[in-house]
Amino acid sequence: MPFEPFHLALPILDFVGILSLAALSVLLYRAYRISGNSLFLYFFTGFTILGLGEFGRFFLFLTIIFTPRPSFFFFFLNHSVALLSQVLEILGFLVIALGYTMELFGKEKALASIIVFQVRRLPLTFPMVNIFSASILVYISLNAFAIYTKNKQSLTLAPLLAFILFLLSNILSILAFLLRDELIVLFSRLVYIAGLYVFLWLALKVGKTP
Repeated sequence: MPFEPFHLALPILDFVGILSLAALSVLLYRAYRISGNSLFLYFFTGFTILGLGEFGRFFLFLTIIFTPRPSFFFFFLNHSVALLSQVLEILGFLVIALGYTMELFGKEKALASIIVFQVRRLPLTFPMVNIFSASILVYISLNAFAIYTKNKQSLTLAPLLAFILFLLSNILSILAFLLRDELIVLFSRLVYIAGLYVFLWLALKVGKTP
């Protein structure tokens, strides 16, 4: 495919996302060790899985940019890596959703609550995967809002803001697919990275040595 400068922006943003997620995972684990709050352990696990998916997407964009001509191998690689990245995104958000549910309802009701909320079975095709991820993010945001209303602290407001940004990014991705608009894709990635930096602030705040 012909190279355009715009196409380089997406892998650059994905690379920034990979570095941010790597730093975030380390800081979230440190926050868990310092605070002892198991929710941070779920955050750590979920964002580590998201980081693996981000790496897959980064690899896919580089392959698309530097592949001179279509081939069967490229077709197979494109669909395999894209699917793996989407599955890892769903898995990462599900782990975070499980952590929030256990925080609010306890271990007994955690899995049941998520299963009831996710009653629809959507095929693993874009944008259906994004719709599925968006529904998980709605669930996570509602749980984050419930926790924030309990204590009204900035440390619980930060996750709520971050997950709302992730949700907005997901919605923009769906819109970009429907409108075939590359600029919306770029804006979606910027919103996603903004959400990561909100979480980085939270992890730094909690992980700060007393």
